[in-house]
Amino acid sequence: MFKISDAARRAALTVKTVRYYADIGLVKPAGRSAAGYRLYADSDLAKLGFIGRARRYSFSIDQCRDLLSLYEDDQRPSAEVKRITLEKIAEIDRKLGELQELRDELRHLAGSCPAWATLTIGHLRQSMLGQAPGFLCTDSPQPSSGNAHLERGQ
Repeated sequence: MFKISDAARRAALTVKTVRYYADIGLVKPAGRSAAGYRLYADSDLAKLGFIGRARRYSFSIDQCRDLLSLYEDDQRPSAEVKRITLEKIAEIDRKLGELQELRDELRHLAGSCPAWATLTIGHLRQSMLGQAPGFLCTDSPQPSSGNAHLERGQ
C-alpha cells in the first residue's frame, strides 16, 4: 500500500490531482492508514497511471471513467468492450491524423524561410487559418537590412 504522495509520484501525477480523482470517484483508495491517510494499492497505481496518460492526450474525465469501467466490469459482454475500445482507437487515430497534419504545416512554414528571414505573426496566423496559400520567403540572398522579402507561395 502506498500513501498518496508515493502513489502520485509513481503515477507521475500531483498529490492534488490524485486527491481530486479520489474525490470524484474516478479512483478509490484501497483504504486508509491508522492516521487517516489515503492508501493506494498497486492496481490503483495502474489506474492512476492510465488516467494520467489519457488526460495528457485530452481524454475527458467522463471518457476516462468509461474506459476504467471496461476494465473493472467483469460482467460486461466482450462484444461491448470490443466495440467501445475500437471506437476509442478510431478517435485516437483521428486525433493523430490531425496532429500529423498540423506538424506538416508547421514544418512547411518553418522550412519556407531561412533563419535570417522575417515572418510576422500575421503571416503565420493567415497561413494557419487557411486565409492564404502560405507565405514563402524569397530565395534571394540575405538583405543588408536583415529583413526578408515575403512573397505569396504558389
